[in-house]
Amino acid sequence: MSLMNTLIDRFTKDAPVAVMTRALFVNTLAPKELDTIFQDCAENQYEGELLFSTAVHLLALAVTKQQ
Repeated sequence: MSLMNTLIDRFTKDAPVAVMTRALFVNTLAPKELDTIFQDCAENQYEGELLFSTAVHLLALAVTKQQ
């Protein structure tokens, strides 16, 4: 189960708006989309072995205290 699924599933029982939010996050925060946005907007930044989407995923785990 992905990180977003875990987060949103916590709220779906009591907050139906969360279901709509989930669809937005799944499409907006998909790794491929994040990497494309980064590549289009980066000026001085660059990607090495660590993709931007991987950094976002790791930060999300830390912020949500998943690991």
